[in-house]
Amino acid sequence: MDILGPLTGRPFRLFWLAASTSAVGSAFVPVALSFAVLGIGGSATSLGLVLLAGTVAGLASFQVAGVWADRLPRRNLMLTADVTRLVIEAAVAALLLSRQARIWELGVASGLIAIATAFESTASLGLIAEVVTPRELQRANSLISVSTTGASIAGPALSGVLVAAAGTGWAFAVDAASFAGSAAFLLAMPPLGRVVQERQAFLAELAAGWREVAARPWAWSTLAGNALSNMSFAVLLVLGPVLALRQLGGARGWGLISSGMAVGTLIGGFIAMWYHARRPISFGMWGAMLTALPMFALAARLSLALVVGSAVIGMLGVLVLNTNWDTVVQQVIPNDLLARFRSYDYLLAFVAMPVGYAVAGPLESAFGPARVLYAAGAVAVIANAIPAMLPAVRTVIRHADGTVTGPPRSSISGPAPSA
Repeated sequence: MDILGPLTGRPFRLFWLAASTSAVGSAFVPVALSFAVLGIGGSATSLGLVLLAGTVAGLASFQVAGVWADRLPRRNLMLTADVTRLVIEAAVAALLLSRQARIWELGVASGLIAIATAFESTASLGLIAEVVTPRELQRANSLISVSTTGASIAGPALSGVLVAAAGTGWAFAVDAASFAGSAAFLLAMPPLGRVVQERQAFLAELAAGWREVAARPWAWSTLAGNALSNMSFAVLLVLGPVLALRQLGGARGWGLISSGMAVGTLIGGFIAMWYHARRPISFGMWGAMLTALPMFALAARLSLALVVGSAVIGMLGVLVLNTNWDTVVQQVIPNDLLARFRSYDYLLAFVAMPVGYAVAGPLESAFGPARVLYAAGAVAVIANAIPAMLPAVRTVIRHADGTVTGPPRSSISGPAPSA
């Protein structure tokens, strides 16, 4: 089995180079943004508001982005998003290097970047399906995951060195350059000639995307499980540092645990590249139950080495699920609805996490961190196990030729989309 097979095709090779290049630059930003806000006199509250601006703007943009990513040529939309982010990050770099940046400008930039990223993210899933054969889709998705995860592991450390040596402005300049590189690779891709369906009113097209989710029990049951599992993971992200401070050496301990999560996603990408399960979503949901391991390990006060190991294994399962899910969606959902389907996927995933962030602190005060993490782990296990056992999920099957089929679309109000 040639795991690098998708890279032999020029269109996907250019797409992969574009995604990998932009991922390297984007990995520099989280560290740089935090120190940029603090470096111009901002407080923790200021930093929180800047980050919140990006989160809210991104969430508010997904549905709009999904409609337009199904209306327009996806390569062109991604190219526009890259150029937009290039201009914004270059402007932020110039403001920081000239010592003219203000906190509200960083907040606006954070929001605009999130909006552009929403358009890029919803368009990318469908574009991969346009340039790769069904047999190669899972390996293609895994290659993207491996390269972007590798960037997320190395990027923050390199960003910290660059910020310390030359200042935050240069980190944003690196990100701007990465978007220039990504745009160049996308520009080199040949036009794909995708036939765009006749347009309807915006709300009608948005509703069609929701009907596509609602008409497929395997989809909405999996997304409901993902929402609860992500909520539990948010609890881990809040309470993990608390327990690390008390029993695992503080920031150093939590840093190692976080690195373990990143390494787990990298390993998961290689596994998904190699192993193609017959029941891809059911298999992925069983694997995603491993997310509970670091929650249980922290609650049980295990050694740092064991907690790091549990983080590696836990995130390995999540990446396998994500890759299998993307591959199924790309094959089963009609291409002219892929971006709108993806927009609801993102909405469920990201909207649920703030709930976990919000309840973690009050629950910890009432019951203690260990009990809350045990409960969060139990929720993660149940949220993944129930969909994995459902007939609708188990009947999503991968065949010997690499194609994936699922149960028929349920009858709901409104016309069925064209395949």
